[in-house]
Amino acid sequence: MNYSLSEYNLKFINRKAELDEFKTIRELSNKKLFVLAVYGLRRVGKTRLLIEFLKTGGLYFFVNRNKTSEDLLFEFQEILKTNKALTELETLPSWEKFFEICTSRKLPPLVFDEFQNFIEVEPSILGSLQKNIDLYENTPGLIIIAGSRIGLIKKAFQNAKEPLYGRIKKASG
Repeated sequence: MNYSLSEYNLKFINRKAELDEFKTIRELSNKKLFVLAVYGLRRVGKTRLLIEFLKTGGLYFFVNRNKTSEDLLFEFQEILKTNKALTELETLPSWEKFFEICTSRKLPPLVFDEFQNFIEVEPSILGSLQKNIDLYENTPGLIIIAGSRIGLIKKAFQNAKEPLYGRIKKASG
C-alpha cells in the first residue's frame, strides 16, 4: 500500500519549532548521512508532524508488523519505484540491498514510521541498517526513524550492545 500525504488533512498547529529543526537537519544532510530518531507516547502527533515535514519532499514507509518480511520488502520496493528511487527493472532481493539503496543513493528524506515493528517482522534489519549507515555515512541523506514504543526505540539506539547504538545524530522525545 502506498500512503498518500493527502490522506492526512488534520489541522496542524504549534509544531513550527520541530519543523524548523527538521528543515535544518535536512540542509545538513546534504553533506552527509543523518539518522534522526523521533519517539514518544502514542497519539501525540509524531506521524502528523512527519507527514507535514514530508510535504516538501520525501518518502514515507509504514512498518506494518502484520505483514511478512517479504511482503513488506516488496511494498517498500514499490514505493521506491513509484518515486523514481529505483528503476522499473531493479528489484530488491533482500533487506540488505534495500538499506544499501537507502544509504548509498542521494534520495529525499526517508521516514520509517513504527520502526520498532521491524523487530517483529525481520530482526536482522537492525544489523543491515547499521552496516549501511557505517559504509555510507559520507553520502548525503536523511533517514528518520519514528516509533511509539519508547523503550524499544531507546534500546535500539542507546544501548551499547545493540547494532544501531551511536548511529543517530539527534533524538527527540
